[in-house]
Amino acid sequence: MTARTIPLPPPDLYYPASGVSVVTALRERRSQHEFAAEHLSLTVLGTLLNESAGLTEVFGRGTPSPGRAYPVSCVVAACAVDGLPAAFYRYDPREHTLAPLDTEVAPREWLQRVLANRTIADTEAAHVFAVGDPRSAEQHFGPNADRFLMLEAGQLVQSMLLVAQHQKIGACTIGRFDQAEAQALLGPATGGGPVLHSAAFGHYPEARVQSAAHRSAA
Repeated sequence: MTARTIPLPPPDLYYPASGVSVVTALRERRSQHEFAAEHLSLTVLGTLLNESAGLTEVFGRGTPSPGRAYPVSCVVAACAVDGLPAAFYRYDPREHTLAPLDTEVAPREWLQRVLANRTIADTEAAHVFAVGDPRSAEQHFGPNADRFLMLEAGQLVQSMLLVAQHQKIGACTIGRFDQAEAQALLGPATGGGPVLHSAAFGHYPEARVQSAAHRSAA
């Protein structure tokens, strides 16, 4: 662990949604296109990353990979996370840490420029990009490398959406972004691999919370 590496808190699997089943998470999941002006906790971000991309204590990794290849890495654009300076970070799944990227680019302004959906860019607390490692993929999957990179990125982001539902935060998959600009900033952090997929995360706005409460009361 380097001096700049930021350790993440242990994942919180029981608060605030203990007992949420996979089926319940799938049924209740909705894409969130606007978020509350509220910071995510570092514990929530750590749980989101650990349970989807990290090494869990008992069950290995939450997202499977044929041959244990795991050729997709996570790069986080942290805009509003408690205890975490606004910056870009690469997640280390083995150490459960974040390593800042060597850039002075402000994540909020960059997302506002790169994402097609400006409302999401304006309000999200964190954005996670799935970046592929073509060399590892070719080693494990041969001529099917490109196809498996896309499949694994999709599986990884889907896992994040389910964890977000468990943590009772909003999420939205994002496929439309400036590929060239994303590649230029994020690719070098993972050996020049392609930026494959991404998702935005943040707290629900008050209107969504009130709507959910109303449905529960009914």
